[in-house]
Amino acid sequence: MSSVLPTMWLGSQNGHIYVHSGVAQWRRCLHSVRLKDSVLSIVVNLLYGCETWTLTLREEHRLRVFENKVLRKIFGAKRDEVTGKWRKLHNAELYTLYSSPDIIRNIKSRCLRWAGHVARMGESRNAFRVHISGRVLAALADGSVAIFRRGSDGQWDLGSYHLVDLGRPHHSIRCMVAVHGRVWCGYRNKIHVLHPRSLQVEKLLSSSLLSKNLKVRIYKTVILPVVLCGCETWTLTLRKEQRLRVFENKVLRKIFGAKRDEVTGEWRKLHNTELHALYSSPDVIRNIKSRCLRWTGHVARMGESRNAYRVLVGRPEGKRPLGSPRRRWEDNIKVDLREVGYDDRDWINLAQDRDQWWAYVRAAMNLRVP
Repeated sequence: MSSVLPTMWLGSQNGHIYVHSGVAQWRRCLHSVRLKDSVLSIVVNLLYGCETWTLTLREEHRLRVFENKVLRKIFGAKRDEVTGKWRKLHNAELYTLYSSPDIIRNIKSRCLRWAGHVARMGESRNAFRVHISGRVLAALADGSVAIFRRGSDGQWDLGSYHLVDLGRPHHSIRCMVAVHGRVWCGYRNKIHVLHPRSLQVEKLLSSSLLSKNLKVRIYKTVILPVVLCGCETWTLTLRKEQRLRVFENKVLRKIFGAKRDEVTGEWRKLHNTELHALYSSPDVIRNIKSRCLRWTGHVARMGESRNAYRVLVGRPEGKRPLGSPRRRWEDNIKVDLREVGYDDRDWINLAQDRDQWWAYVRAAMNLRVP
């Protein structure tokens, strides 16, 4: 039994990786290797390197049995119309429900595609002589990624692997996900995009492989929710607002890139007004103020029996320290309401009218401040 066919990869806390066959004799370990730290996650594709497989009828049968076993777990059993008992789905019924090319069709299609690609390369290319197949990535507890590949004989070469260090100080990689031919690694408070072929960490927001619309969506759905976590209770000062605007402008400049100056012809950074025109969405400060007003109205309508309401209307005892008083959270609410045209101090009674309060919340989100 060799590792040319599909394999299963198992990682252990003591740093070992064990490779077992995915088609037969699952208990038998084909290869093993000892890494420098615990293995937390493994990203592998079942058909990695299938372009170079030499399939026999027995191996095709094993692959079909494997796929049918997986499909039966997915679609479950079926009640027999005659006996009324539950039974396994027949192969023909599985293929009807699956309605996609089976695993053998996928392998043969990939083999033909790769053979045509290599045949057009010419003798000067290395791939014309030796094929290097897919990769398996293993996340380690010290913040590095071990990348394995197959040898020239088609078997996995665990003796020589490549290590990619994601940064220092070392922290464990909590998650790895395969996304469109790339591997996204969750490391500390960042997401690193690793290319399994070039073995390089790509810069996601400045990558030319992603469209600007997709980068904006990543910013809105991944980055911004992390930045604004718990912002409803923040007490913003002018200095903090300036830092948040600088952060957002820095991200947007990475997304939209540089611009060629019409006069000098040189590349320059986009100005803030140009960034806001391209972004065309409420900035980070508008988001924070809108969320603060939304949460304030929710707490003001809770009633005196809730702890959050008592904290909202309560007054701390004792004396404040000497010097200029610090800006309070309530002061921010009053300033935000003043910006949208409400000057009355009794904002708690205003919050009882849900429709009118939500009108101010939407106005705070869409307000443009130079």
